[in-house]
Amino acid sequence: MYCSVQDIKDEFKQIVFATQQNTGATLTESLVEEWIYQESEYIDAKISTRYQTPVTQDYSNAFVVLKRICIFRVCQRVKNKLEVKANATQLNSEEKFSENYVQTPNFDLDQIAKGNLLLKNVPLVNSNGDVASSCGVECDVSTCHTFDVGKQQW
Repeated sequence: MYCSVQDIKDEFKQIVFATQQNTGATLTESLVEEWIYQESEYIDAKISTRYQTPVTQDYSNAFVVLKRICIFRVCQRVKNKLEVKANATQLNSEEKFSENYVQTPNFDLDQIAKGNLLLKNVPLVNSNGDVASSCGVECDVSTCHTFDVGKQQW
């Protein structure tokens, strides 16, 4: 998963999640953990046509980018749940801030999936949808992947 419950808590001032279900609380840690799982899976689904997923902390620069996106997406769900439960409406300034706050990670995620925003050093998935050579493990790259320009190739 790309973030933790603590990462989400750190984004909100003085928020406390209930630790058990059926306490009548608006938000529980297990619900937030489920949202983190869902958003992490969504991120992987978006970028898996281009990159090997899940992206691990071994690729720290890329992981930080995906962590930021995951935190923003989960925080929006937390905020929406709190507003619905409290029957609160946003002020105009909050709406503008919220749209910009959420739009950026969603836009970034789309840009990553399209290849316009690169995840540094994360292995790419090749055009066949796998990560190995299309010829297999025994492929001799010195002869297999070369073109003879004087000969009809296909």
